[in-house]
Amino acid sequence: LDYALSEGVRHLLFYMQDREARNLRDLEDNEQHVKDGKLVIHYVHDRKVLDQTTTESDFFNRDIQGAMNKNYSRVLAAKVKDAQRVKAENGWFPGGRLPLGYVHLRPKDENGKEIKRASTTVVVDPNLAIVRLLRREFELKAKNYSLDKIMETTLGEGLVPKSEVKYYT
Repeated sequence: LDYALSEGVRHLLFYMQDREARNLRDLEDNEQHVKDGKLVIHYVHDRKVLDQTTTESDFFNRDIQGAMNKNYSRVLAAKVKDAQRVKAENGWFPGGRLPLGYVHLRPKDENGKEIKRASTTVVVDPNLAIVRLLRREFELKAKNYSLDKIMETTLGEGLVPKSEVKYYT
């Protein structure tokens, strides 16, 4: 919005009203920009336009919609936090690649075979070479080595497994 106003862009398109703002203060600011003739706001999905000729009742309806959008955002945030907490309690890791020193532990069936499509648990890597590497990294950091110097030292000492060298930073 600041960029559009500084560049003299007057017409802003939002797919729906809930894409414009997630709080009532921003709605009030935008309403004032519309009333001052600085902005024309278009809601594509609803085929609505707010400009200087917009009636007070249309702004009131927008305020009601804004309150509903704020509530929706609040409820959605709470649901996401709860879902992430439950996933974390069940061993889920939110990143794509686990940090060095951790592995996914897959559950096994009654015959001892890994269940491929089951949820995994994140556990400390049982590989002693990785444990040595991590301990060395912490020792070097305690000696105030920079991250680049730690990387250089551990690579030079051959502590980084060959499979991890490409991704090691």
